Amino acid sequence: MKEEVRPCEESRLGKRNDQRVSENTHCQQLKRSGRAPLQKRQAGATRTLSTTCASQEQRADEPMSIISHTMKNILWSGTYAGLCMSTAIGLTGKITTTRPVVPLNAISHIFWGHKAARSACWSIKYTASGLLLNQLACIFWAACYETMIGRKQQARFSSAVAVSILAYLTDYHVVPRRFTPGFELVFPRTLFPWLYAALAGSLIAGARMRQRMN
Repeated sequence: MKEEVRPCEESRLGKRNDQRVSENTHCQQLKRSGRAPLQKRQAGATRTLSTTCASQEQRADEPMSIISHTMKNILWSGTYAGLCMSTAIGLTGKITTTRPVVPLNAISHIFWGHKAARSACWSIKYTASGLLLNQLACIFWAACYETMIGRKQQARFSSAVAVSILAYLTDYHVVPRRFTPGFELVFPRTLFPWLYAALAGSLIAGARMRQRMN
């Protein structure tokens, strides 16, 4: 009898062990199946967060890139416009006073007074400072012009004329005489329309050169 009971007990113990193994295996499968969706959710959340952060960084960088691009356009067009305007002033001086340096020196009266307009020689004191002042003024008016033409950034004759008229009104009706471009010290006022028409043409030329460089 004892020998018959032992096989029965062993069979029962074997069944219980099999049940425990199957239960453990089932639990492990459930855990794995539960971890997989969780890992997928975590991965999806991480991707969404990284995408959101990247888009926010791009949005934050957009204003800075727009500002830097605008400043670059202004410097390009303003520098070239200043060179064209200096050439136009020198040619006008060559025609009227036979000395192209005289009107360029006259611009530096802002620093040195009316004696700058009486200088007929090339010099660092008068000529270089006059060219520098003209260059800075053209960069300023190029900034106004670039703002007027907007994002299309196409050279417009009407906008250039408007800016040149605004420049004339500012130079001879707004700022004090000490800050005028000095044209009145060398040229008759009948030449002023031609000079400011040259400014409009210089702005257009500067904008077109900037388009080519871009």
